[in-house]
Amino acid sequence: MDKIIKDIFETYINLDIYQERIHDNPDYVQANENVGVAEDNILLKLEKKYSKEIAERNSNQLFDAYMELSNVYRYHDFSFGFMTGIILGMQMKNPENNEFIQYCKEKLISNTDIEF
Repeated sequence: MDKIIKDIFETYINLDIYQERIHDNPDYVQANENVGVAEDNILLKLEKKYSKEIAERNSNQLFDAYMELSNVYRYHDFSFGFMTGIILGMQMKNPENNEFIQYCKEKLISNTDIEF
């Protein structure tokens, strides 16, 4: 099952279109600016103490490690959401769960533009 979820993640979440969409998100833009400022400050301090090459190499290593960590986090976030969605979908097929279904609909409507 884990392989299936990883395949779905690789196919749909790691697409360039997903990454392009997030670049317009205001939270992403602000976080990216904050990272840029912090990175510039660190690079300047490392360049003063060591050299530009050492500063850039260490910065690139840190960036690569951060991206690897981010991808692991995104995968686990996706897989948890995907499995939760499957469980919720199965629960909604059960007519005894009308109250639960109504609760889910109200939550979706209040948090998104979705209407039923």
